[in-house]
Parts: sequence; structure tokens; C-alpha cells
Amino acid sequence: MPHFYLDTSHVISMGLLNEQFEFIDFQTINDKKSGTRAHLIIDEFLKKHELEVKSIKSWFVLAGPGSYTGMRVSEGIAQILELEKLTVYSMYAYQIPEFAGMLHGQWITSAFKGQLFVYSWSESNKQSELKDLKDFAVSKPSEIYFHGELPKELLAYKWADHDTNVIIQSKSKMIFNTVKELGLRQQPQYFRAPEQEFVVSPLNAVSFREK
Repeated sequence: MPHFYLDTSHVISMGLLNEQFEFIDFQTINDKKSGTRAHLIIDEFLKKHELEVKSIKSWFVLAGPGSYTGMRVSEGIAQILELEKLTVYSMYAYQIPEFAGMLHGQWITSAFKGQLFVYSWSESNKQSELKDLKDFAVSKPSEIYFHGELPKELLAYKWADHDTNVIIQSKSKMIFNTVKELGLRQQPQYFRAPEQEFVVSPLNAVSFREK
């Protein structure tokens, strides 16, 4: 039975893996509004391979970090799958280089306007933070990894083989075997706490913000 990978942290990326955790198919839909039709996109992808939801042995969902809007899509799907008694694993995007064998580095992704989510790791220390782009300092250019599009100020560090979408395909066996062995089911990680996503106006009108 095959396995399924899903990421809705920025745009939608999904893939079908064989029993040995090698990708059979991988697709990225570069449309930031695609999350509103994620269920339809997944259904079409499964039909393409003549599969049904219950034909999938296990589901691997990226748990962020991401915006509240993006993460609630994948987590909502994960919870529905679990209600159907299907096996679900989840990991964070910044764990991908680590699980692929990179012992230290800086992982970055664009968060809100003018901000980056930065995860730094070594064999002795790990830390993450939301940082203003102007305050971000590169520790070692050859150890920069990223997810999604980078701001123009950092395009000099955009090497294709350091893109987590590329790493997860080239090192899929190592990464997914690690997630399975650890039994990971990480909870969604947001750029900003969910309660901060809602702004209450003086007139008590609640609005949703993403920028």
C-alpha cells in the first residue's frame, strides 16, 4: 500500500510514495488560494492514481510552521483521517534537513511581511524565532535551507538542493523512515499564536489578519 505526503503551509505540495518511501509522484500547486479547494485537489490526485483515501497506508502531514489559514487546512484533514482510524504522522518543515542528515544549519521561510521564521540547529543547540528580515544574519551561507519562496534580499542563498521540497524528494527514504520510527505526530506550529490572528476593533468587531 502507498503512503501520502501533504503540505499546505504556503501553497499545496503533495506526493505519493511506495512502500519503500520512494516518491511515485510529487506535485506542487503554486496558488496561494489553493487551500480553499485542498480536498478537491487531493481527491483528483488520488483518482489520477486510481486510489481512494482508505487505500493509503499512512499519511504524512507537514505541521508547519505556517500561517493559521494554511495550517488549519492540513491539520483539519489530518484530524478527519484520524477519525476514520487511518494512520497519520506529522513533522515540521525545518526537521526535513535534520532528518536528511544535515547536522547543523539555518532554516528559513517567509512569514509575515518583512519577517522570517528562522530555525537554527547544531548537535548541541536548537532554537526558533520570528525575526524581522532586516535583523536576520546568515551564519554560514552554505548551510542555509529554505521552504517556499524567499524574499528578494535573500535570493543569493536560494540553492535548489537546499529547498526542503527538493530535499524531501531526494532523501525521502531517510526522512519518512525517521518520522515513522519516531512515531511523530507534531501539533501545528503557527508563525503567530492563533489568538493573535484575530484583531478586535474598538467596536468589538473581530477581523482576521494575515499580513
